[in-house]
Amino acid sequence: MVAAELRHKNDVSGVIDFLIDTGADYTTISVDAAQLLGLYDLQLSAGCPPSVRGIGGVVPLRYLPSSTLVFHGPEGQEPAIWQVGNLAVLYVDEAQRRNPTFRGTPSLLGRDFIQHCRLEINREDPMLFFGG
Repeated sequence: MVAAELRHKNDVSGVIDFLIDTGADYTTISVDAAQLLGLYDLQLSAGCPPSVRGIGGVVPLRYLPSSTLVFHGPEGQEPAIWQVGNLAVLYVDEAQRRNPTFRGTPSLLGRDFIQHCRLEINREDPMLFFGG
């Protein structure tokens, strides 16, 4: 898991744990994270693609415009900042949000993010390098 701080122009801010998913085309905010940060209370916009297909089936998307993800590294190191633009949020109605299918589903860092990174993994100190 990789933690990132979500920043949005409407003063929405919070830390989200992301799973790195090399099979996901897009970075998406989970239902749990969206509820915790109050994203469903904001004016989320329709966009393209309108939905994603995963192991849970097809789920509609809405987008949080003007979004930034900030990845904080070790103390003293400059954070990596990704100006996402329109950040995809899994968008289900209130009844579906209580459905166990969506509960506990992680937020995902997809290939739209991974293409900007270099990942080095070793057992003692896994590192994600942003920007090449």
